[in-house]
Amino acid sequence: DHGVGLLVLGGENAFGPGGYLETTLEDLSPLSSRIPREAPEAALVFVLDRSGSMLQRVGNATRLDVAKRATLAAVELLNEQSRVGVVAFDAEAEIVMPLELVGDGSPVADALDRFDAGGGTAIYPGLVLARDLLAGDEAAIKHVIVMTDGLSQPGDFAGIIGDLQANDTSVSAVAIAVGAGPGRDTVRTIAGLGGGSYHASDDFEALPS
Repeated sequence: DHGVGLLVLGGENAFGPGGYLETTLEDLSPLSSRIPREAPEAALVFVLDRSGSMLQRVGNATRLDVAKRATLAAVELLNEQSRVGVVAFDAEAEIVMPLELVGDGSPVADALDRFDAGGGTAIYPGLVLARDLLAGDEAAIKHVIVMTDGLSQPGDFAGIIGDLQANDTSVSAVAIAVGAGPGRDTVRTIAGLGGGSYHASDDFEALPS
């Protein structure tokens, strides 16, 4: 508005999707946060919290709605030959979508429409099902993404993530609106053990980027 310039500096790892995709900074930048080269074939399993707290409103949507939107935004970055699975958990977990080709993304969207929120929070059973889905898969990249907003019941996270790591699978975890303390520590531990990324934010609207 006042004619002020913006200088953005970065190297080969600075302008990827993580943190910049669909943000104001990407709109201002002459660069795109999307990966220009052909993305490698991947197998991803999204492990989504559907506990009762995910019904809390974020503007005109619920937290679960935003988590589903974030999942679809991530799927759009994948090679069409990649495979995606979806696991939903509350006190228990279920496979909402087994590993299927991404295609145009519609199979994932249909799967996300099949469940709503309600119940407690137990991440461990969700990771067990993610391990089962990826067992024996030969994709170049295998990855699990956990999204949660609550304090989880305890579980053998080191054991289950060890199983995933033995299958060349990394694990990232996102803690949204989880206050400092055991809840956030658990999510950080999952990502640390899984060799993936850890993200924590009190802003649910930031989840898709």
